[in-house]
Amino acid sequence: MPESTWKIISRTFCFLLIPIILFAEVSGPSHSMMQKMELLVLQLGVIIFVAKGMSILFEKIKIPGVVGELTAGIIIGPYFLGGIPLPGFEHGFFGTYLALNPGATLPVSPELYGIATIASVLLLFMVGLETNFSLFLRLSATGVIVGIAGVIVSFLVGVWTGMLLLDLPFLHPETLFLGVISTATSVGITGRILTERRKMDTPEGVTILAAAVIDDVLGIVLLAVILGMIPVLNDSGQSVNWGYVLRLGAKAIGVWLLFTILGLVLSRRISKFLKVFKGINVPAVMAFGLALLLAGIFEKAGLAMIIGAYVMGLSLSKTDLNYVIQESLKSLYLFAVPVFFVVSGMMVDLSVFSSRTIIFLGLIYTLGAILAKVLGCGIPLLFRKFNLLGALRVGFGMAPRAEVALIIAGIGLSAGLLSRDVFGMVIFMSMLTTVSTPPILDSLFKKEKNGTTEELLPAENVVTEFPLPTLETVEFVSAKSLQLFRDEGFFINQMEMAHKYYHIRKNDIFITMICKPNGINFESSPDDTQYVKTLMYESFVELNEIINDLKDITKPESLKNDFMEGKDDKR
Repeated sequence: MPESTWKIISRTFCFLLIPIILFAEVSGPSHSMMQKMELLVLQLGVIIFVAKGMSILFEKIKIPGVVGELTAGIIIGPYFLGGIPLPGFEHGFFGTYLALNPGATLPVSPELYGIATIASVLLLFMVGLETNFSLFLRLSATGVIVGIAGVIVSFLVGVWTGMLLLDLPFLHPETLFLGVISTATSVGITGRILTERRKMDTPEGVTILAAAVIDDVLGIVLLAVILGMIPVLNDSGQSVNWGYVLRLGAKAIGVWLLFTILGLVLSRRISKFLKVFKGINVPAVMAFGLALLLAGIFEKAGLAMIIGAYVMGLSLSKTDLNYVIQESLKSLYLFAVPVFFVVSGMMVDLSVFSSRTIIFLGLIYTLGAILAKVLGCGIPLLFRKFNLLGALRVGFGMAPRAEVALIIAGIGLSAGLLSRDVFGMVIFMSMLTTVSTPPILDSLFKKEKNGTTEELLPAENVVTEFPLPTLETVEFVSAKSLQLFRDEGFFINQMEMAHKYYHIRKNDIFITMICKPNGINFESSPDDTQYVKTLMYESFVELNEIINDLKDITKPESLKNDFMEGKDDKR
């Protein structure tokens, strides 16, 4: 970002902050509902500016923006700058709730935490929408194997690390939570990395995505089982009713499978229902409403809200509304999701890092978490037609923890099952795995070698090329073609890439149009190739008629004469 832009942002932020402090002094110490809302909107305003600034700064030094947002939360949180008294803010800008509720499990207000929770639902809903369902199914068996192996190894390594570092028994809540947290994989971080590297359609990319979904679901099921075990453990030590645990696990898996199957089977009907609501953005808003409803149902059933949101996103990913919803919710995503990561960073008590012991424990936990994914997910792939390079790509691709680990840790913290020290250790692990993965994945994918011993993903799409002489012609033809697609009832979404990419969808038809300086390319299934050719033929015919009409009414000689006559009349 140019230096002048940084100056504009910093001056604007300071300009807004000064009146906040001045006028805050007038509003006394009352803690009415309006006072809470006043503080909430001010906090959100500060979070938005700081989150964006830190995200840009970290991306500038080739580190994911999410790490900048987490760091922003730590810096402005109640345990650091947010706890410093200011005029009108006796306990600091973000420290009021913690100061008035010293025994509270969470250091931020319920109102701010509630917005962060809704943001986490939106995040996983969007991740579900971004999942390529057909690719997900294509390597689903391999993904299931890798996901299950990764969960087992990560859970055992996480628990063992907790036992070793904290000197606690196997069935202690903190060791069990460390095991569950270690199983998580950040679908959002991994997907973003694969998209930026354009590796989403490779065998490694598809396997990472499928396995990440599986191990997150299994991790949530483990979380539900462990949360159900906690009362038993607290009451009777090591005596566990395994029948109860199995019933709880079966219930969790049953609810997940039931709503996943129903969502996928009824996806077209859901899409048809959403189309009843007219308007460009209204169907997307209603789709997010369905995600919130399903998230609440999953929470009631003992599963995490984020899995319900993901299931709804996955169900809608195979519909023609997919990209329309993503585009419509993009602004809400850009506002809400950084709030979640900043609030997650605020949970970190910086005093825990004053201890070299905590830093040492965090490093060991991080190393164990990375190795568990690399070995647990990589070794099974060597028996599934992947070579060592492909296994390493998948293993390190599964290493980021980010949002899912933070959500699980937040659940443990809010339930009083994790101490501040352990939570800080988890944040440390989450940040370190998120920072270290992109450069490692980049170096592994830079090697121009296949990650498989044979071709696992035969090219199903066919490329149909239409060469055109100039960029102006490309724009002219593409505009007419897109209009014809719209007239046929297709939903169109433009992607932000080097060339103009358009995703064109209607029911099961999925076409990608790529506008290049020297022509237009279409990527589609073999069955849809003739449809593309027919539509382009209609485009050329209509454009030819338009050009002929223009020739008749805009002959250069007559235009010149009309122009000269007009000039004479003015004289």
